[in-house]
Amino acid sequence: MVENLKTIKEIQDASPSVLHSSSPISFGDELEERQKRASSIQKLGVLLHLPQSVIATAIYIMQRFHLKYAIQEHSIEDVTMTCFFLAAKIEETPKKLKEIMMIYYRNIKNDTNITPDKEEFIKVHDRILQLETCALKSIKFELIIEHPYPIAINFCKILETPKLVAQTVWCVISDSYLNTLFCLQYEPLHVAWAALMLTNQVVDFELFARMKDVPHMYEYLKSNETFLRSN
Repeated sequence: MVENLKTIKEIQDASPSVLHSSSPISFGDELEERQKRASSIQKLGVLLHLPQSVIATAIYIMQRFHLKYAIQEHSIEDVTMTCFFLAAKIEETPKKLKEIMMIYYRNIKNDTNITPDKEEFIKVHDRILQLETCALKSIKFELIIEHPYPIAINFCKILETPKLVAQTVWCVISDSYLNTLFCLQYEPLHVAWAALMLTNQVVDFELFARMKDVPHMYEYLKSNETFLRSN
């Protein structure tokens, strides 16, 4: 993932939505639309009772998708369902596309009349299958996607923080997926560490005092990055 990281300026300068030939939008509008799509993915994930790792992967796919494909050309519905369909498979919690679509239409779009045999449903179904290939290309067929959650939780274990700290760190990371482009800008390790630092400002758990009990804390974490991600 490191080689795929971008700065905000790089994202803006190459944005297909901003550079769109017929109906360009401002970068501010693009960021707002990205937030709406992340929120849509979060809602769908909750409705499907899937873990946060799947939701985070779907949001990551969406963010990378729109580095390559303009927002104006793909509806929030199509992108939400496509990214979730692919993310669920990547995270080995696959869901049938028809199930994803039915839950989305009935619970998010409030369309109680939709059924799998309707022409509109079939068209969207086929379109999502085509978009899945585009989504795969946008993540360069990367099928192992890392997130800050397990790294942050292991930070908390190493530092022996109160349970409230781990819960707050988790929420901070989730908020970063919903409201920022951090997953495009920074390594998961750095996001996890930043979440811990921010949590210390909100819930003072004496982070730096605890770090003294773990010599050379940052170097330790960096050298044990594989362990932190896998436990």
